Amino acid sequence: MNLKRSVLASSHVVTATAEEVQQHQEEFRDYSQEALRLAREKVQAATSSGAFGHGVPIFNSRSDTTSALVLSAVAMGVGLLYYVLKNKSQNAAMKVTTT
Repeated sequence: MNLKRSVLASSHVVTATAEEVQQHQEEFRDYSQEALRLAREKVQAATSSGAFGHGVPIFNSRSDTTSALVLSAVAMGVGLLYYVLKNKSQNAAMKVTTT
């Protein structure tokens, strides 16, 4: 049975047999299943132990987290020290010019 189907696609009429339509649907289904399989593999790889990259936490142990916190605290301390010393020297300069 060779029935023709007409489909309007982007202002063009496309005529295809039922078998051609079914073949395209199967190809699309195969492509979709392959895309889902690849996505599952990527998720499994990203969530496995020892994975590293986008979306995977770098700090996976307490020592890494502690090191990062200490480094952040030191950086904030240096910034605060700079701010205090800068203001102190400006205040001293103001006293010299006013007296």
